[in-house]
Amino acid sequence: MPSTEPARPGPLPVEQWPIFEADPAPEQCTAELLAMGLGDGLPVLPPTRARLERMLDGIADPHASHGALPPLRGPVSAHAVGYQAVLAGCEPAWLDVVLAAVRACLEPEVNTLGLLTTTGTATVAVMLDDAAASAIGANAGANCLGPGNRANAAVGRAVQLALAGIGGAFPGLVDMATMGQPGKYTFCFAEASGSGLLPPLHERRGLPPGSPAVTIVGVTGTAEIVAAWSTSPEAILETIAGSLTPLGAFSPTTRRFGGGEQFVLVPREISDILEHAGWSLERVQSALFELGAMPASKLPAAFRRETLERNWGSPAGGTDADAPIDVAASPQDIHLILTGGVGAKVTHLPTWSGGTRSVTREVVPLRS
Repeated sequence: MPSTEPARPGPLPVEQWPIFEADPAPEQCTAELLAMGLGDGLPVLPPTRARLERMLDGIADPHASHGALPPLRGPVSAHAVGYQAVLAGCEPAWLDVVLAAVRACLEPEVNTLGLLTTTGTATVAVMLDDAAASAIGANAGANCLGPGNRANAAVGRAVQLALAGIGGAFPGLVDMATMGQPGKYTFCFAEASGSGLLPPLHERRGLPPGSPAVTIVGVTGTAEIVAAWSTSPEAILETIAGSLTPLGAFSPTTRRFGGGEQFVLVPREISDILEHAGWSLERVQSALFELGAMPASKLPAAFRRETLERNWGSPAGGTDADAPIDVAASPQDIHLILTGGVGAKVTHLPTWSGGTRSVTREVVPLRS
């Protein structure tokens, strides 16, 4: 049976995005916008003039450009991002965080062009530090990657809508993902605080303690790691490391699993075990780096022949082929993040093997 959904057009210029004077029925608005290439298929909050004015109230120059967002280099402004934030159901006070996340996607090392046009499942995940999360009421506790918190859902969705609406990453036209993933609707969570073992990521990267910050990460999904079978730090880390090396994530160009980084979301129960045993963050990172390295000789023979020889010109049994394949560029590129609720369930966020680096940026207030 043929689909009744209208064909989606190419990117609509920002100046042509409709603004409703009256408040239309949500289902009518959703259908109209989707036919114009705006929205994600879920119901949206109608972008009325009143809502957009509230979203942008107090911003001196909402049309000022902060850069051009790949893939199609649409202009990033408070007005354009604010429009998408309205659709997503954001509060005006959350726009600072959404814009900071979208601006972080402009950094070259993120490789947003690659992330949004690949046939893979890559998407942008948004992580808020404790200060940014507290300001908007985001969730760093139980079910932090799931439903139930409006800020997590709406902020993550606003970023995804901006990537499509401003960047032009329309499914099937520019976004060529073979399967996609649910994270393309929304992917936002908060980092918890209060661990001696795991200081906030923005502090590790040199930003002032307590400053609101946002980190964006190009990920291919999530993978649960059950680390509850032992309370031994060595056993826990061996379990985690073994989950960082799936063959399907191997990049023949970087000779690593993932895009040079690994993100491991750690609940407080696991963090406390490691900390009380006297482990430091650096020691944990080094252990995961060493335990996760895979000798190429353990890879399937056909994979070694077709991938290693083709990319490095080395015979399957040669020195190069036997060199370890690393899980990350360095131990310091294995980022352990404190978040989540009770339990010993760890979540691995595999980074996109096509090549991407996470970026952390301070959230700058838009209003004086």
